[in-house]
This record gives sequence, structure tokens and C-alpha cells, in this order.
Amino acid sequence: MWLVVLWPLLALLDLGFTVLAMLLAPLIALFVRSDGYLPRWLWWFQTPDSRMDGCNGDANFCATHRPCWWTYVLWQWRNPCAGFSHWLGLVFDRPMIRQWGTAGEIGRLPVFRPGWHFRWVVDVRGRRAFEFAATWPSLFGRCWNIRIGYKLGNLYRDPTERIPIVHRCNPLSKRGPLPDSPAKAGFFTPWGG
Repeated sequence: MWLVVLWPLLALLDLGFTVLAMLLAPLIALFVRSDGYLPRWLWWFQTPDSRMDGCNGDANFCATHRPCWWTYVLWQWRNPCAGFSHWLGLVFDRPMIRQWGTAGEIGRLPVFRPGWHFRWVVDVRGRRAFEFAATWPSLFGRCWNIRIGYKLGNLYRDPTERIPIVHRCNPLSKRGPLPDSPAKAGFFTPWGG
């Protein structure tokens, strides 16, 4: 239970480091090695599961950006201090996940699937964590992109993975088109449509 209580303090610490990463991004980008990764001493700014050009982590980003200094700056702004967030994260022992909210997947790209979910995880050692995520329409054809807590959705892929802390609230995220057919795209609305 202490992890849930401790989360606001960890989130503030991560937020401070995020601001630092955003400000230092142009300088950090100068240190990207030829293999696309930062040196070990800058690893707190490195996205653990991707090179700094985004090609391991986001096919959409990779398709629209070529590896260069500016791409590395943009990637750091997109994923500021991801290594630090990962370090603040948690590892669970046989996690059990409960989920409330929109059935199916929510998401922004390549198809916009609005909705929300709240996930709660407890493992056999009694560790607990939460995640709230939402994608809702906003202004100018954009959407809200909210994710607070821990990236618990990663546990579905690998229950032994270290789960990073997350605090994202962007009211003007890019979004894709709505799916053509609700049944075909697995789209569910929070209001039961």
C-alpha cells in the first residue's frame, strides 16, 4: 500500500527530472552515439526500449523522422527522462490486474479510439499500483492524452517487466481518424454505444 501513497512524491521527483530533460534535450542530443543510444552516464535520459531516433519504440515517429540531432531532441521531448521513470518503476511478482472503464483498447494513433480505463494491480507480495488512462476528443481535431500512475498495460505483454512511473496530461495530442466500423476496429464508447 505504501507504493500508492508514495506515488505523488515519486511523480513530483520524476516531473522535476522531466523538466530538466526537456530543457537539456538539445545538449543531450549531442551525446547520442553512432548506434543511436546515449552513453551509460546519460542513461537516465535514454528510452530503455528504443534508440534515440525512436525506431525501436514508435513506428510512426520513425517513419517521419530521419536520425539526426533534431530527431534526438524531438525524441527526448516526446520521452523525457524515460530511463529515470523506468528506474522509479516497479517489478511485480505474479501480478493480478483489475480494470474498469472502456472495454477494449483506447488509443490515439493510428486510429482514434476514445475512452478511459482505471487499472489496479496487486501482486502476491502485496505490492499495489494504479494506472488511469484516457483519450478523449478536445479542440482543433486533437485529443486529450492522459496517463497517470504506472504503465500497467505493459504487464499484459510481459508480467515480469519493470513498469515505469507515468504522469502525462496533454490536451492537444495528435489523433488518428475514428475507425470505419465499431465492430471491425474493436471500438467501444464509454457511454455504451
